[in-house]
Amino acid sequence: MLDKWGNMVSYTTTIEEAFGSGMMVPGYGFMLNNEMTDFDFTPGGINQVEPHKRPRSSMTPTIVFKGGKPAFSVGSPGGSTIIVTVLEVITNLLDHGMSIQRAIDAPRFMSSKYPEVSWERGIPKSVRIELEARGHKFKEEPTVQGSVQSIVIDLESGKIYGGADSRREGTVIGVL
Repeated sequence: MLDKWGNMVSYTTTIEEAFGSGMMVPGYGFMLNNEMTDFDFTPGGINQVEPHKRPRSSMTPTIVFKGGKPAFSVGSPGGSTIIVTVLEVITNLLDHGMSIQRAIDAPRFMSSKYPEVSWERGIPKSVRIELEARGHKFKEEPTVQGSVQSIVIDLESGKIYGGADSRREGTVIGVL
């Protein structure tokens, strides 16, 4: 979100299960999430349960600054796929020079339990074969990962661009 004064917000729109915790905030109309299920209940993992700890997946709302000014925001739901989803969109923007919509639309993949790889339709078979030759094992069927919403500000022209993921419901709206 970006307001008329240039204040930018990024947030993680994840609620976990279909109705989160099942608790509605009285008078505000939104559900509390149930992000506790993203903890790793097997000791030793990076998401293991510990005092004063949050699961990694809910810590990724991102605003990227350039010269002290907000240049773009990226946020996504998706549980354990959130961190990789956000990283892949940022990489597509910064390293591959894609437009925000193209960066969001690009197919994604992730590996949180090596050697297993989750992937989306559109990852070329040649890439999967190359990574399998290096020891990765792709799941048999593709999945859907995340649902990015983003705002990009062209700091030179002041023009504002938005991107919305077609993987779930979402759209870009601009109001003057």
